[in-house]
Amino acid sequence: MQLKKYLWKTARIVEETADTITIVFDAKEPFGYKPGQFVNLTLEIDGERVTRSYSLSSYCEEDDSPAITIKLLRGGLMSSYILHNAHNIAEWEIEGPFGNFTPPEKDYSDTPVVLLAGGSGITPLMPIMRNVLAHGAKKLLLVFANKSMETIIFKEALTGFSDKRKFRLIHALSRQEIVSEDVLTGRLDAVVIKKTIKDYLDDQLNDALFFICGPEALMDLYKKAVSELGVEDAHILTEHFVIEENDNIPVSLKGLPDKTYEILLHYNEITNLVEVPPGMDIMTAAHADKIPIPFSCKNGTCGTCYGRVLKGEVKLLRNLALSDDHLKDGYTLLCQAHPLTEDVEIDVQR
Repeated sequence: MQLKKYLWKTARIVEETADTITIVFDAKEPFGYKPGQFVNLTLEIDGERVTRSYSLSSYCEEDDSPAITIKLLRGGLMSSYILHNAHNIAEWEIEGPFGNFTPPEKDYSDTPVVLLAGGSGITPLMPIMRNVLAHGAKKLLLVFANKSMETIIFKEALTGFSDKRKFRLIHALSRQEIVSEDVLTGRLDAVVIKKTIKDYLDDQLNDALFFICGPEALMDLYKKAVSELGVEDAHILTEHFVIEENDNIPVSLKGLPDKTYEILLHYNEITNLVEVPPGMDIMTAAHADKIPIPFSCKNGTCGTCYGRVLKGEVKLLRNLALSDDHLKDGYTLLCQAHPLTEDVEIDVQR
């Protein structure tokens, strides 16, 4: 699978809420992607290239154009720039698609699906929902946590999907009280989540597939509740759509080399001999040698620092960006890659 870079123009901009917009792109050429995947978006802001990852909110099988949905984040450089300048941005530099947070390709007539979302975590879940409904789903539950009705992204679209025979939508509002069987008020807890899921699925709990996306603390709560219901990890898919650079994310350090390796790194047709000390990832070593490999998250989430292993063996500590097809084709994430053999050779082309 070839990772490609695109320059897209804006087809239209949709205001979803007071602080969230959807950008529908004029892609001009075919762009294939799966529900739940994301792209990396690069813009020049104040003279510097900035890259961030955004989930595709469009559904490839039904929508003519790809789209992303962006919510303003407090202190967010990219989101703030886009929400204030979207109409003036002439071109969008796109790479992708990336990500494994995708529904299995199957008939869903006998598989109940539960979507657990919070805030802008609905973005990848929207195309996933459309996909499973298009492929026969007869029982689908969405629990969607927000502050109030006014902050709900895709509110009208979700209401349009509402069919209690197939699709049950439960809003969880932390700062607004509404008396309704379809609204939970106050802060969510594991007891409420478990009861909501059990009431809907009844005796089909073990057959269900769960998709979780939202702020980290909420995702942890959702995952805890689902696990306490006895659901196997293989039936729970999660998307860590916002991970800060300074997050302390545990990874396995077993099998890392205890000596320095020299590797060949081809960057934009220039070959470099890079020394990688023990415990240091390849991207950090390359940056120490003034090789400007692009990056964003530094934790295996965004996929910006991908490269292709031409020779030798590397250990990939953490991967939330590359698909199985990418890995089979030799791609790795340099911020998470450590050489394991003397003959490592990597190609990075941008």
